[in-house]
Amino acid sequence: MSETPIEAQNLALLNQVQNLQPEIEAAYQSLLPPAKVMNEQPRPIGLLAKLFGRRPTPAKALSANKLD
Repeated sequence: MSETPIEAQNLALLNQVQNLQPEIEAAYQSLLPPAKVMNEQPRPIGLLAKLFGRRPTPAKALSANKLD
């Protein structure tokens, strides 16, 4: 056992328990999925889309239509 008085041990434990909020927030953030990264360049158009005349969508239009 420790030579530290039980009252001091209890106060130290109480301080640790009262200051758990930052650790709880960090644990919660680690459980969240990573944020989606929007590509600056438009996705390439497939062969069928080219045949039917589809044009690439500009990156700014993609980010404006984002529903997140």
